[in-house]
Amino acid sequence: MSYQQLRKNGQLSETDKVLIIDVDAHHGNGNAYSFKDNVNVHLLDVYNADIYPTSDFTRNRVNFPVPLKSGVEGHEYLDKLNQALKLVKADYALAFVIAGTDVLAIDKLGGFKLTVKDVAEREKFILSHLKSLEIPTVVTGGGGYSKQSALAITAAIKACSLL
Repeated sequence: MSYQQLRKNGQLSETDKVLIIDVDAHHGNGNAYSFKDNVNVHLLDVYNADIYPTSDFTRNRVNFPVPLKSGVEGHEYLDKLNQALKLVKADYALAFVIAGTDVLAIDKLGGFKLTVKDVAEREKFILSHLKSLEIPTVVTGGGGYSKQSALAITAAIKACSLL
């Protein structure tokens, strides 16, 4: 269910704060543009700053930006993500996570060098943090253009199943 549907159904109020955590390799310009005037929707975006899209307007809309360079490996990626997650507090009614697998080293479009294990750890870090803050969470897929995408998604589900 989308943010707009939740608002329309009365499940989210006009003043409820919502967090979107976008860990797809590409900057989340669509969400940044869609919520450009909504101060109650906050964006945490971990993205490859060297690739499309490069819109300064939408990049400046991100509340918790984590721009990374092409070629970033798992340990640096996860360290920067964890630093950003520490800035997230418990005052959100809901979080959406866009969990793209285009961060995998094999993916030709993302430009990062994460492993399947790194992707599973990423989701575990995010969901553990949100759970500790008691923020209800919806996880959706994102970009992922390699044969390892399904393996990464399966590994992430297994890693998070015991949370």
